[in-house]
Amino acid sequence: MKQPVRLFSLGLFTASLIVLILFLFVDDSKKNVENIPNDEMITALQADGYRVLSESEYISLSVNNDKDKQEAEKTEQASAEGQAEDNNSAEKADEDKENKADETEKEEKTYTLTIKSGMASSEISDALVENGIIDDAGKFSKFLKDKGYDTKVQLGKFKVSSSMNQKEIAEEITK
Repeated sequence: MKQPVRLFSLGLFTASLIVLILFLFVDDSKKNVENIPNDEMITALQADGYRVLSESEYISLSVNNDKDKQEAEKTEQASAEGQAEDNNSAEKADEDKENKADETEKEEKTYTLTIKSGMASSEISDALVENGIIDDAGKFSKFLKDKGYDTKVQLGKFKVSSSMNQKEIAEEITK
């Protein structure tokens, strides 16, 4: 067993000596690159499809890119603010519609909602529709997801009524 291990280590040592000798005495690629004039290097790079910029061209290009990025950020912020205002007004309109619909409903229905482990928000919405608490399961599921209530739903039994709006129901089942 000792002899094969010794021969293997001797082979590794010999291979490393050969690589060292080749690296020290034969590696002329570095010397060749240092001897190439800049003009020849630029034409070789351009021939390979690269673009060569002077320092002043690079600086002006980077300054223009920075300005473009700042303008893009400003437009994104402006559009985000506009969307936030639109969303707030749409939410208020939805809540007003729900409140008016609830007011016109004369008969108030109450229901004890039982939420079990692994129950999806769509199942909760379906149960509420079946018992006449809400009118649209899809809207309520979307409301829960958009407002982040879908990840905060608690297990247990909750009393809900048809006079409650979506936000009140969501807050009730996330206590």
